[in-house]
Amino acid sequence: MNATPVIMNPLGVSPEAERRLEGRTRGEGADDPEPDYGDLAAVARWRRGQHEAWGEGIEPGEVEHEPTEIAGRPALVAGPPEAPVVLYLHAGGFCLGSPGTDAPITARLARVLRVVSLDYRLAPEHPFPAAIDDAEAAFRQLMSDHGRVGLAGTSAGGNLAVGVARRCRELEPAALALFCPHLDIGARRDRSLRGFEIAYLDGHDARDSWVSPAAATLEELGPLPPLLVQWTDAEPMAGDIAAFVETFATGTDAVTAGVWQRLWHAWHYHRELPEAWAAVDGAANWLFGALTAELG
Repeated sequence: MNATPVIMNPLGVSPEAERRLEGRTRGEGADDPEPDYGDLAAVARWRRGQHEAWGEGIEPGEVEHEPTEIAGRPALVAGPPEAPVVLYLHAGGFCLGSPGTDAPITARLARVLRVVSLDYRLAPEHPFPAAIDDAEAAFRQLMSDHGRVGLAGTSAGGNLAVGVARRCRELEPAALALFCPHLDIGARRDRSLRGFEIAYLDGHDARDSWVSPAAATLEELGPLPPLLVQWTDAEPMAGDIAAFVETFATGTDAVTAGVWQRLWHAWHYHRELPEAWAAVDGAANWLFGALTAELG
């Protein structure tokens, strides 16, 4: 099968997105420079500052999140208790992020889903495979508790979601939704690894498909659940995401691929954007359909 992605905004971007694009061109909202990852105190300060700047909570009117624990790790849970269950893995380059920073996404998903957002361990304190180990353990517990669970993740969390789906293949995950997944740590040979990637790898081979799913063959990926992938043609990893979708699609027809034009990596966070809610609401409805398809 040729999984040609659907252009999701053929008429262009919204005025809200246009204003944000203009601000990005002027350098507004730029993140602080990465720290020396060998200096854990500096990493902790940088992480606190980034999380404070991003925000770690919901806004009035959004679905409430409650603290919980899953497989020995903290998590936030939101959404109707009777709704289909999804394990969500946050973004942050394997070194940043939390369930709180991804609340703009999980609150929207939780309108129709029961979302468990995992606080997995971060590099450099806990390099590969700590995060994927945590995510796998959480998924296995949720499967034991609920019997049918989907996976979703943004950026680095999308990478981890693919890994969990592969590790837990025998449990038959019901669905896999990826938002701008970071799949290319070692897939591209034409650039140097970035600091956070080096910190996450901690000497592990960057070309290993367990850390770079975009480099995996169809045989290495093996059978995966129905797949939804969203990304933008303007992000640096667009080619790697498209290559992953094409590889996966050669073995299945269960692929839904949507690409937005001109937007930036992980635009899903920005509450004011119509494009964000169109993407997240579309994913929520897709996940709901995939999780209930065989139950109804």
